[in-house]
Amino acid sequence: MTTPSDGDAGAMRNTPPSSRPGTPPGSEPPAFVLEDAHPAEQVAANSNQATEIPDFEADRRDLEAYDDARRRYERFLIGTAETEIRASFEQKRSQLVTDVAAGKEIEESRRQAALEATRRYASAFPHHVRKTGIDAPTLWENILSIGRAQRLYNAANVATEALDLIRTAIRKREDALDLLDGQLARTIRLKEDQILKHLASDDGIEEFHARAEVRLLAGRVARIRAEREHFAQRLERGEVRDEELRDRRMAEDRLEFLTPPVVGGMIAEVTRYGRLSYLRVRELDRRERLLPYDPRLDPLRSMVFDVYVVADSIAVRFRRTENGSAFRLADHFASMYRDPEKADEAYRAHRATLRDHRGLPATAPRTPIEAQIITKLVALARTVDPMTASDDAGNSTRL
Repeated sequence: MTTPSDGDAGAMRNTPPSSRPGTPPGSEPPAFVLEDAHPAEQVAANSNQATEIPDFEADRRDLEAYDDARRRYERFLIGTAETEIRASFEQKRSQLVTDVAAGKEIEESRRQAALEATRRYASAFPHHVRKTGIDAPTLWENILSIGRAQRLYNAANVATEALDLIRTAIRKREDALDLLDGQLARTIRLKEDQILKHLASDDGIEEFHARAEVRLLAGRVARIRAEREHFAQRLERGEVRDEELRDRRMAEDRLEFLTPPVVGGMIAEVTRYGRLSYLRVRELDRRERLLPYDPRLDPLRSMVFDVYVVADSIAVRFRRTENGSAFRLADHFASMYRDPEKADEAYRAHRATLRDHRGLPATAPRTPIEAQIITKLVALARTVDPMTASDDAGNSTRL
C-alpha cells in the first residue's frame, strides 16, 4: 500500500534537454539542483491523520490476472464441451453419410428389380402400364390368365413400393445432413450459455476459486473488492476526508503533484476532490500533473507555458515556437496528434470547456514549491489579464 507524497519538496533535478520533447534547441535552462531548506514546512496542513491508500497498480495487476484466469477457464470449459459436441455430431454425420451411401446402392438394385418386374407386366398387359404408374388387371384378365396377371401386377407393385421406401429413407437422411450444421451451432450455443450461467452461480464461482492456480489470487481479489466496497460505503456516509479522496483518486489515476520542469503545459481541466480543486496541467508529452487551483490562474487556461528553475528559483514563461512566435493551444494539440482532424476535434472540444469551474475557492498549496509556482504563474496571468489582482484571502478581485 502506498500513499502519494504530500508535497515533500526534497531535491528536484531538471531532466536533460534531450529528454524534454518539444523544447527548442538553446532554450533550455542550465542544469540545476534546488534544495528546500525546510522540507517539513507546510503552507497549509491538510490533516494530522495518515490515511492508507491502496496500491492501485498492484490491485490492477491482480484484477487483470483474475479476469484473465477466468476467461481462460471459461474458454477451457467451453472449448472442451464444444469438442465433445462436435465429436458427437461428427459421429452422427458419419453414420448418416454411411446410411445414404448404402441406401444408394440398395436403391439402384431395387430400381433395376422394379424396372424388370414392370417390364414383364407391360409385356403381357401393356394397356395397364403408364408413365404415372401401373393398374391392376381386371377380373376376367386374371381368370383367363389363370392368375398370372395378378402375380405379374403384384411383383411389379411390390418392387415399386420397395423402391419408394428406400428413396424416402435416403431423403430423410439427406435432410438430416442438411439440418445437422444448424443443429450443431444451436447445441454449441446452448451449451455455452449453460456453462456461463453455471460459472456466474455461487457453485460455479466456488469451483473456479477452488482451482489451485486461482485460490490465492481469488483471496487477494476478494480483499480488493471488500476494501473498495467499504470505501464506497464510507464515501456515501460522508466519512471520507477530502485529502483522502484526493490521494486515493490520484493513486488510482496515476497522477502526481506538479513540480518543475513543466514543458509546454496547458490547463486541461479542473479536477475536484470534495472541496479541494486542482488544475490538471497537461504537457507536450501528454503527462498530466496537479497544481492547487487558484482563481487568479484562470487567464492561463488559453495559454501554453513552461515552468523551470534558474539559479535555485522558480521561473515561468509562455511557450514559444522555434521561430519565436507564441505557442498556441492549437499548436499544443497539433503536437499531440498526428492526424490534423483529430487534433482540431480535440482542440474544439477543449475550447468548449475553457469556462468550466471558474472562480472556485482557492485550494491552499501544500508546499513552498507549490506556493512559488502559483505566485510566478499568477504574475504571468496578469500579463494576460491585468485586471486580475490578489486580495488577502487569495481570491481574484477585479480592479
